Amino acid sequence: MESIGDKLRGEREQKGYSIEQIARDTNIAKRYLRALEEEDFTVFPGDPYLLGFLRNYAEYLGIDPEEIVSLYKNFTIQSQPAPMDELLEKKRPIKVSRIVFVAIAVAAFGAAGYFLYSRVFASSQPDEGLRSPRAEGATYRLEETFLERRLYERDRVEVPMDGETHILEISSIGDTVTMDVPGGTNVLRIGDERAVDLDGDATMDVRIILTDIDAGADRPSAFVRFERFDRKPDETATARAEASQPSDKSADTTPASVGAPSLSSRAVAPVVILRAEQPGPFRVSVIFRGYCLLRFVIDEGERVERYYQKGETLELDVDRKLKLWISNAGNMIVRIGGNEVDIGRPGEVVTRIIAWNDDPRSEGYLLRMVAMY
Repeated sequence: MESIGDKLRGEREQKGYSIEQIARDTNIAKRYLRALEEEDFTVFPGDPYLLGFLRNYAEYLGIDPEEIVSLYKNFTIQSQPAPMDELLEKKRPIKVSRIVFVAIAVAAFGAAGYFLYSRVFASSQPDEGLRSPRAEGATYRLEETFLERRLYERDRVEVPMDGETHILEISSIGDTVTMDVPGGTNVLRIGDERAVDLDGDATMDVRIILTDIDAGADRPSAFVRFERFDRKPDETATARAEASQPSDKSADTTPASVGAPSLSSRAVAPVVILRAEQPGPFRVSVIFRGYCLLRFVIDEGERVERYYQKGETLELDVDRKLKLWISNAGNMIVRIGGNEVDIGRPGEVVTRIIAWNDDPRSEGYLLRMVAMY
């Protein structure tokens, strides 16, 4: 069987990457990267974390994540010793008299149980028959900063926000988990993370993390963590006010950022992409080098959202302003006016505005990219 560690290390060395560089780009600790290359899987707190790191590392190196995960699963199967002693152990013969006694006892208890049910319980049941107590699913509320639970199909999580209640519902559980969220559906694998905009203001409200799936049980279940993004009280209003700027201006007055990050270290400085005497249309060219969910709004038009795969391309023609929400910024190569624009790191969820603004140093204009928080 092909070695997982050799495959990762070989691809990294062939591309000339160092462990330190990959740790910075992927936010995976160096000790975990080294453990993956050395196949020391005991250092990870559990399979969900290991599989998530393995997928992110493989995707960063340009390796098919499913191929590397299959190698790991084959490795774990082969490394488990066969329980030969249990397979060869001979069961003691059961005496016929004991079998007869057990059969009589079971029959007696069964008859007594049926009599009790028919006399006491059966008459109280409606004609339409019994319904499963979880047929409609349970409901939980994300009141605090996070909620972590094992959920079943049709279970729902309510997220109260700005006077409204938004619903997240588990629609199916198998090899993946399908979750219905406001504005669409998310399909998650173990270790996946998704950021969700609940109220459509282009600001992420909740992070969903799938850590475990138990699809082989009588009732399939999944262990899911929901986290609220830290936001200032007036942040939603700020974003909405920015989005409602009049459309008759020749250029926007987009601020250096919209809202504020929860940590100062997460602040992103504005990026100047183009300079011109007058603002004009611009084209955004995107090449996807891996799986990515992209949402965008052009010139205050309709919001468009789609999943993209490795190798797909996208061309966007913009007059004045472009808003972007990206689930995996490192999987996008973005070019504007012939310039390649750094959107973010692999695995990073980002939101950006690209728009024309007055140039304070001259009478011209700047096409800038700023962050939304």
